[in-house]
Amino acid sequence: MREQAECVQKHDIGIDAIRGVAAFLVIVGHCIQTIYAPNSFDNVKLFEIIYSFHMPLFMALSGYLTYGPEQRRGKRWLFQRIISLSVVLCFWFVTDTLVLKGRFWEKPSPFLFVLSCIKNILINPANGSLWFVAVLLENTIIFWSAVRLAKHLKLNEKLVVLMLWLVIVLQPCEWFGLAYVARQFPYFALGYFARQYRQTKPVISTCQITGGIVLSGIIFAPLAWMWNRTTYPDCFFFALPVKTMAVLSEIYTFIVAVAGICFVSGVIYYGFPSCVKKAFALLGGYSLESYCLQGFFYRIITGFSPLQNTIMEIVIISVLVVFIPWLLEKNQLLAFILFGKRSSCFLSKKEEECV
Repeated sequence: MREQAECVQKHDIGIDAIRGVAAFLVIVGHCIQTIYAPNSFDNVKLFEIIYSFHMPLFMALSGYLTYGPEQRRGKRWLFQRIISLSVVLCFWFVTDTLVLKGRFWEKPSPFLFVLSCIKNILINPANGSLWFVAVLLENTIIFWSAVRLAKHLKLNEKLVVLMLWLVIVLQPCEWFGLAYVARQFPYFALGYFARQYRQTKPVISTCQITGGIVLSGIIFAPLAWMWNRTTYPDCFFFALPVKTMAVLSEIYTFIVAVAGICFVSGVIYYGFPSCVKKAFALLGGYSLESYCLQGFFYRIITGFSPLQNTIMEIVIISVLVVFIPWLLEKNQLLAFILFGKRSSCFLSKKEEECV
């Protein structure tokens, strides 16, 4: 019965709906980028608000879904997770970065071009196609190691996680996108410990839930409106040293993102009708596939002038990122290579029942 409950909880429609809304917001944000000129989409307030919290929301969801019984989060689970995400990264690096965008065979020295692309991605994952997947892979490894270390040393999990995060923040190395890892790691931890709290504490009252949603919304609305993706927030009227301003800006960004995560997640989970949840949960079941495929669909759609309309792009891409993976997952090998979907041959009987 306990295993069945874990399986049901893993497929909580409310969580899938949040994933679906997050995936939909990514599609909306990228569609705005394709419609507006490269230097003007940051002036679109909807784009700025979406980007203030949507990727941290994805990272928090990843942390939330990572928490589970120790017997299902052991070395075998970590190894499978590393393989799945690494396969996705390698496939889309070759397909998108080298072939579709890079056209490496046209370069004077294709081999040196490939090496240069690999070096650039190792320095900064944002130079590739799927920076979020790369950062998620690193965060998963680091967080899993922190939890294991805490257990081995019989220390508090949160303390070890905090110390490890501080090491990442303070280290001088610029490789492996550690700056991105340092920014996204707290959201991963937030999701992980939120689920841990939810499973170990009594049920929260409706009054507390409503109060939390309202409070987070009150904090999020004005702060997100003043947040800027490429510059300091609009409310930063004071002049301080550059490093101090950068630290304050990072703190401001974190507060905005956490407030956005709490507000949007709460509204979706507790406020959306069942039918709306099911609709978004359908997209949420293909959130990684959506992230991998949408860039490819943007390039196709923007080649057809009749389709260069923001709303039409959003609708078409939202349908395609569900329909195409649904077709491809019929082939287990393709589903594994393109999206890291583990087929039954990789899973134990207990895991297969829960996937």
